[in-house]
Amino acid sequence: MNIIEELRNLSSTTTKGFDTTKLDRVYNELLLPRFKHHAINFKNNKIRLTDNLYCPKARDLMKELFDGELNVQRLIETEMKPYLKDKGFNVIIWSPRYSVEITW
Repeated sequence: MNIIEELRNLSSTTTKGFDTTKLDRVYNELLLPRFKHHAINFKNNKIRLTDNLYCPKARDLMKELFDGELNVQRLIETEMKPYLKDKGFNVIIWSPRYSVEITW
């Protein structure tokens, strides 16, 4: 594998050893319900998210899973991006740390 392939692989996969069951919880408990709510109420195929979604439940879950070191937005921008892409979503980062947009 050449260096370009190695870099592409590193940037498109979740870090080796990262506990993906935590990603499952964030997806199932926070993101999927929010995606469904947005699709039903706004008839849109995308959502823009910031920080911890301005949601106490999200803040508490991120504290439980990641000791508050990550917020939902940062998790999606990094470790969760390949996870969501594998599920068929597209992840767009708007000026890092401003917001993240997920489309389906």
